[in-house]
Amino acid sequence: MFAGVVSAGTALVVLALPLLRETYARHAASRPSPCTPMSREDLNENQPIKFIVSPDVGGMGRFKYESEFPGMGDVHPHVAIMAFDGWLLGGDQGEFGGAIVHEQYGKPQSFLANANVEDIFEMPFGFVATTSYSHLVNAEDSIGSLILITQRGNEEPVAVKIHDLPAAASSSWLLENGSLLINTANGSVLLDLDGSLQSIQCASTRQTDA
Repeated sequence: MFAGVVSAGTALVVLALPLLRETYARHAASRPSPCTPMSREDLNENQPIKFIVSPDVGGMGRFKYESEFPGMGDVHPHVAIMAFDGWLLGGDQGEFGGAIVHEQYGKPQSFLANANVEDIFEMPFGFVATTSYSHLVNAEDSIGSLILITQRGNEEPVAVKIHDLPAAASSSWLLENGSLLINTANGSVLLDLDGSLQSIQCASTRQTDA
């Protein structure tokens, strides 16, 4: 009799294991990730030299490019990262648009994309620009995307949109494992090292180290 009870109990546990695993997996997935930024030491070791300032200060005087918006003339980008034997420049002039520009010493600048750039990072598969456009709309209705910039041989770099974001990129940083976190008014997403994009819940969306 007791053997039958024990066997039945064991069978119930075995049958319940898949459900327990599924429940744990859902619980683990719902727990906020620390989203810890990559340390400054690792950034300096793994990322190219980059200069960045807030778009509110009007950009960096060291760099400039000619805006494609009529009458704007030369504008100063707020982010510049070493890339492709030169620099990738990213600008954000609000309702007047922005740009991704390749600058190489002694050569004409190459206009790669019309985009309001939030930041630019190097990933294993190329350079990725986070973008943000929120003129005259609520943050939840703003527009954002990820643009991949690559180069084949000695050809000019090309820029292609690879993902839409839930909204405009409000902040972004590399995590300890090299993935790229992008925060928006409609939630955060993670660009993995293989180029795939997934939603993520962070314990904090404030950058505290990098």
